[in-house]
Amino acid sequence: MPHQSPTRHDLVLAVIPAVFIFTLAAAVVLGLSLQAAIAGGALVGAVAVIDALFIHPPTRGRRRDGT
Repeated sequence: MPHQSPTRHDLVLAVIPAVFIFTLAAAVVLGLSLQAAIAGGALVGAVAVIDALFIHPPTRGRRRDGT
């Protein structure tokens, strides 16, 4: 099976948990509250989901690699 590069939507799915990890680490380093870190991560994750669903939605048809 040939290797396929990740799509834009694959990357969005990877960004969501990465944002939470980053914001929690930043909260520890900067001394922010856990609630502020989670709220910030949720906001950024929501923007990523809105972008993936409404601004650049998935389309039917051929993939980038022609399959």
